[in-house]
Amino acid sequence: TVKLMVAPKKITLLGQSFGGFCVLTYLSLFPESLERCLMTVGLAPILRSADDVYEATFKRMAERSRRFYQRYPHHVRTV
Repeated sequence: TVKLMVAPKKITLLGQSFGGFCVLTYLSLFPESLERCLMTVGLAPILRSADDVYEATFKRMAERSRRFYQRYPHHVRTV
């Protein structure tokens, strides 16, 4: 009988956008198999619904856009 022994390897995950949700799921289910996790965007919301997050994000972006165009009114046509 031949027995193959393979040492378990830890993996590194890279998450962007939906991949960030996947990384969080993997962290929840298999944390011992991960060497590191890299996120290229903000951490996905854990305690809030996606609708809550998008509503807050929209309000912030609307205010930032207003300030941008106030400071650079000549960019209204280019953007």
